[in-house]
Amino acid sequence: MSAEHRFRENPLSYSVEHLHPFKRLRLNGIFSSRGDIGMKTRFFHVTLPLKRPFAHMAHKRTTSDSVVLMIEHQGVTGIGECAPRKYVTGETPEQVIRLVDSALKSRDVAEALEASPTEFLSGMLNGDKRFSDIASLPNNARCLLEMALLDWLCHARSIALCDVIAASFESGLMPSKEITRVLDGHRNLDDFLSSDGPFHCIKVKATINSQSDIETVEKLRESIGPNRDIIVDANMGWTDENARSSMAKLGRAGATLFEEPLPARRYLDLADLRATTNQPIMLDESLCTLQDGEEAIARSSVDAFNIRISKNGGISGALGLIRLARSSGIRWQLGVQVAEVGPLVAAERHLACTVGGYLTVEAGIGDEIFDEFVVDPYPTPDRKNNTIILPPGNGLGVQLSSNINKYKTALT
Repeated sequence: MSAEHRFRENPLSYSVEHLHPFKRLRLNGIFSSRGDIGMKTRFFHVTLPLKRPFAHMAHKRTTSDSVVLMIEHQGVTGIGECAPRKYVTGETPEQVIRLVDSALKSRDVAEALEASPTEFLSGMLNGDKRFSDIASLPNNARCLLEMALLDWLCHARSIALCDVIAASFESGLMPSKEITRVLDGHRNLDDFLSSDGPFHCIKVKATINSQSDIETVEKLRESIGPNRDIIVDANMGWTDENARSSMAKLGRAGATLFEEPLPARRYLDLADLRATTNQPIMLDESLCTLQDGEEAIARSSVDAFNIRISKNGGISGALGLIRLARSSGIRWQLGVQVAEVGPLVAAERHLACTVGGYLTVEAGIGDEIFDEFVVDPYPTPDRKNNTIILPPGNGLGVQLSSNINKYKTALT
């Protein structure tokens, strides 16, 4: 049975390390005039158990579900991560692995390895045709490959990722960021209030019990005062009628922003909901591409974007949406996927500490829900102050730990 057939039957049943050849003729740079050169790659489907479930209206999670890619070339290593969610972008880990494995054989990757990190990121952001095959991948696959290449390019030139983002997006560095704390259906409200502060912004995951949600928001508002945002995230779980009733009551209780109240991409209904409730709406599952953002703005469906690196096609995709938000007067937050395992967390730190003007930043809760980590060091927030800081070092500032090996899988 061929390795390709074995993967189709059970993509997580075996581990293979393989080479990707590039047949390029270069007189200078990475590729020599001798022609063939190999790049080692490894894929990992990371399903770390959570200490406690995390639940919202669209999904309940008990493990992580990330794909990690490691590339090795000329003694330099780069890593990337994506967190595919089928109910958001339609992608699965197995699909991402197949697509990225195929893309690694393309001329675009050879071009990327020849570029500077700023040239590559700017090219991905601005439509450079040299990288069009990478840019045209589905969002999570694009994120995974772009991040690994950026990390490799940064390490090859001893540059931190934040410096590349700043050079590509004309942004200055800021040393730390206040973060959002998230209250989901498996947390006790009193425990949350006593242990998770100080609170700069709170996101409440809506439940099927609207009266309980109203009481939760009332108590949060009483506890944190009038000047902090409380975001209620319905994760596409409300009907039109339920959304109108709930948003009006929750707004009176102290909620300041409502995330994805209706099933995804119902832009005209969202516009009507904004108008009839006079409550602001943030889009998440409806906002996967730049075209999604443009349509939502054109139809008056949105007040804020929830931008997440993996969902939105990598750092370049996130920067494109930030640029759109800025030019359109739309607020935006930098969000996370639940249970990111390390490289994505680090990438978000670099983006958050480089690009300003956001509504809030989510930091993830990996330090609270994982018993072990697959990167070293794990980018743990400062829980005493609920802030994040920039990871030190080159590239992402994290490396894979030996724990990653139990999750290794690959194509050949």
